[in-house]
Amino acid sequence: MMIRTLAACLLGPLVMACTACGGGGGSGVADSTKTPAQTNKSVLIYAEGDSTMVGYIVPTGPIPPNTPSRTKYIPTDVMQTQLQAAFGPSVSVENHAVGGTTVGSSLNGTGRYPAPLATRLATSNAQIVLANFGINDQLLTTADQYKQDWQKWIDTVKSFGKIPVMVERNPICAKGAPDPGPFIQAERDVAKANGVALIAQYDAILAMPGWQQMLGDCLHPTDALYQIISQKDADAMKPLVKTLMN
Repeated sequence: MMIRTLAACLLGPLVMACTACGGGGGSGVADSTKTPAQTNKSVLIYAEGDSTMVGYIVPTGPIPPNTPSRTKYIPTDVMQTQLQAAFGPSVSVENHAVGGTTVGSSLNGTGRYPAPLATRLATSNAQIVLANFGINDQLLTTADQYKQDWQKWIDTVKSFGKIPVMVERNPICAKGAPDPGPFIQAERDVAKANGVALIAQYDAILAMPGWQQMLGDCLHPTDALYQIISQKDADAMKPLVKTLMN
């Protein structure tokens, strides 16, 4: 598969999620042994990213009628379910991810993003801004540009007094894709240089035996991998949310 084909595969989904997540729909199982913290404080997380944050899924094998195009384990749904189980209903997660986008798309309000990041954050009450970009960036831009875009993204989020959190993307197995190494390192370097939390996903997935079989089209996770990714994202956010609640 050539790079042009890869980009077309990822840019094709028009799925967009811009409403508050319901926290249900089988997206995660709350720990019933925990009692949600009773507090009047509220925490809002503004999540954005590409189609893997939307939860876009490509079924493997024969596709039955009415097959959903989104996973049962949408990262933001699982996160909201888990955080509400731990801290109560005053924690919510909004999913503003748009398929086929890059960090630059978010910053500039291009590539199906309805407005630049700064415009969107100006009207948001979120304390935390969470983002997962990288696959489209690997296919469509350079590692240097990716690093510059992440720096601008961090600066923009902080300029509104919000806390930036970055999420590493999943590996891909599509033939012909550029070397992911420089992109992964660029994201890690900019996060470290700015003291920004980075939820590590890439190496852990790469270490899983047969991880390629957990990607429906060599780009998007299957339900099984989405479940793992979403749970790790949710677990990583709990300490930060706990701090804000207190």
